[in-house]
Amino acid sequence: MPETADPEAPARPAGWYSDPGHPAFVRWFDGTAWTDRFEPAGRHSNADRGMPQSH
Repeated sequence: MPETADPEAPARPAGWYSDPGHPAFVRWFDGTAWTDRFEPAGRHSNADRGMPQSH
């Protein structure tokens, strides 16, 4: 089940972002909420390593 985005957080584009709970993985953010999609971090060169996660 997708997690809702923090309403206080600035808007972010959809994309792969690093997952601090699982450093070897990135997680898909659909632009409004975190999804349950994870991928190995090395597979996505466009992953933003600096986005804070709230999950």
